[in-house]
Amino acid sequence: MILKSKRPLFLGALLLVIVLISIFGYYKITAYKVTDVHENLDAMGLALLQSEAEVVSILGYKGDYRTCIHGYNYTYKDLQLEVGFRSTDDRVRSITFNDSPYSVYGLLAGVSVEHARQVLLNEHGYTKAPDSNYTFIKDDVKIIVLSQDEETVRGYTIELIR
Repeated sequence: MILKSKRPLFLGALLLVIVLISIFGYYKITAYKVTDVHENLDAMGLALLQSEAEVVSILGYKGDYRTCIHGYNYTYKDLQLEVGFRSTDDRVRSITFNDSPYSVYGLLAGVSVEHARQVLLNEHGYTKAPDSNYTFIKDDVKIIVLSQDEETVRGYTIELIR
């Protein structure tokens, strides 16, 4: 009789362990898949999957807050940055910079859109998204090349896909 009463407790504990391992494994795999972009992102030390507290520590303050469908963003107009956070865990899901000194894979604003495409496709293994000539995907990362005239890069959005 004692075994039967401990069985639900054991199954509950086992389920909890499985869930925790799954969550940890997901973050570890996702973190591994974004390492390449982190090593090639020069934006004041910002990186995908950083916590909100880490971002505030790096930038010194919270930007202008606004909600979005995926969570919320802080806009830093004086730094020409926007950082998007997931609502599920307050971690960075996107970084956007326009007309700024920041770069990804050495690509700055002002280069030609064609040059940015070639660097992302040929030198770093990204593939072009089927629905856009300006979106490139590799593992769990999407890079969107921002341009107003379709010839010159104005900036980039680096974003987690999942």
